[in-house]
Amino acid sequence: MSGHQVMPRFSIESLIASRDVALECYETIARAANEALSVVAGWNVYLPSVQATGRFPTRVYCPCADGLDPRVRREIDRAYWRVLIAESGIRDTMSAKAMRDLTDGIEGDDCPELTAANVEATCRGLAAKREEMFGDFILSIYQAISWDHKTNHPAAFSRRMVLTRCGSSWQSRWPDVAIDSPVYELERALAVLADLPAPNYDASIRRRISEGVKFGEWVDAPAPAGEPPTFRIKFFKNRNGHVEVRPDLIEEMNRIIAAAWPDALPW
Repeated sequence: MSGHQVMPRFSIESLIASRDVALECYETIARAANEALSVVAGWNVYLPSVQATGRFPTRVYCPCADGLDPRVRREIDRAYWRVLIAESGIRDTMSAKAMRDLTDGIEGDDCPELTAANVEATCRGLAAKREEMFGDFILSIYQAISWDHKTNHPAAFSRRMVLTRCGSSWQSRWPDVAIDSPVYELERALAVLADLPAPNYDASIRRRISEGVKFGEWVDAPAPAGEPPTFRIKFFKNRNGHVEVRPDLIEEMNRIIAAAWPDALPW
C-alpha cells in the first residue's frame, strides 16, 4: 500500500489569512458596540442588534467584557474549518469514522482555532492514522455486506456482492449516495490496493452517479487510461448496491480481514 498525500494542493495560507482578517473585523465591531453601550449607559436606551447584509442577515457582534464573545470566535473558526474540509479534498482521504471524529471536534465547544499550527497538527494526525483509516475502510465495507442475499459469500468478500445502505431510498427518482455510504469507503480502499491516487470528487464514482445514473444501471468506477475499473455498481431503491470488484483486489481485502480479525472468515 503506497503512501498518498493527506491533503492535495490547497492555499491554506490564504484561507487562514481570510479568517484572521474576518476575526479582526468582528473584534473591531465588538469594540465599537461596547463603546456605544457605554455612551448610552444610564439613559435607559436599548440599542438594536447590528446585522451584516448578505445572503442571510447575520448578527456580527456579541459584546462582552473582554471584547468579542468566545462563541462568535468559535463560529468563525467552525465556518473556516468547514471550508477547509470541503475544498481541500481532505475528506477524500478519510474514513467515515475519522471524519465523524474530526467533525465532532469542530462542531463542539472546544473547536480549535484555524491556525497554521492546528492545520498542520490535523494533517500529521491523519497521516499517522493512515493504516488505521484503511482498516476502517475495509471494516465498513465488510459490515455492509448483505449476509441474507443468496449471491454473497456467507462471510467473506467475493467478486460479486450486495452491499446495504449504499444509495437513496425508494422515494428518490435517481440514485443519491449519502456521505456515509460504504460506496465511498469501497472506492477509497480499492484505490489504495490498486496503487491509484485517492479519488477526489471530480474523478470519482460519486461524480458519475450525480450525472444521472438510473436505478438498476451499471456504473464503473473511473480509472486511469489503460487501467480496468476497480469495481462497478448498480443501485436499487431498497438502498442496496450490487457490486462487482476486480478479483485481485478482493483477494487482498480478504487477506486484510483475515489478518485483523482472524475469526471473521471461514477456513
